[in-house]
Amino acid sequence: MPFPERFRSLIELREGQVTTPDFVWLSYSVCAVDDNACGWQGWVIESARKVGENHKEVEVKADAEQGCPQCQRPLFRTGVEKKFRLDGDVEPTIIPTSESEPIELTASKTDERLELLKPLSGRTFVLTAWTPLHPGWTHDHCWSCQAHICGADDSDFHEAFVTTEGRRQWVCPKCFELYRSMLDFRLADLSRP
Repeated sequence: MPFPERFRSLIELREGQVTTPDFVWLSYSVCAVDDNACGWQGWVIESARKVGENHKEVEVKADAEQGCPQCQRPLFRTGVEKKFRLDGDVEPTIIPTSESEPIELTASKTDERLELLKPLSGRTFVLTAWTPLHPGWTHDHCWSCQAHICGADDSDFHEAFVTTEGRRQWVCPKCFELYRSMLDFRLADLSRP
C-alpha cells in the first residue's frame, strides 16, 4: 500500500529529527470503571519528559490520553507504576530507574537519587497533605526514592513536598531534607498572597 506523498517527511523521520524523552512514566491501567467497560488491562504512558535548559523538565509529546485502546472508555490507573530512564547507548532498551518500593539510601543509591532529582533543582515546593489529582488517582511517588505518597493508612507518607508550578512532582520529606541544599530546593512563602 503506497503512503500519501504529503506525509513522506513524517514517515521517513530518523532519530535525530525527533525529541527523545529522558524519562517515561508507565502506569498499569484497566478498563473497568463502568458496566460498559471491556476489561482491557495493560501499560499506558503516564508522562514522557526531557531534561531541558537549566535542568528544567519539559513534557515530550506522547500518547498519554489513557483511553482504552479497545473501547475508548476511561482507564483506571492501578497503583502499579514504573519510571524508566532511556539508555542512549542501547537501542531500544529501557532500564528501570528504581523499583516501586522505597529503597534504603546507600552511597551509590544516594548518587542515583541525586541524579533523579537534578531536573527539580531550584524549584519551589510546599509541604502539603496528599490529595488526588483527579477522581481515580490513587497515589503518587517520591520523584527520588519512589516512596508511596497518598492518604491510605499503609502509605509511606501522607504528606510530602510538591512543586508549586507545572506538573505536580512529589518529593518525600526524607529526600527533600537530604538534597535540599545540594539542589537549591526552595519553600514557598505562604505568608504572601
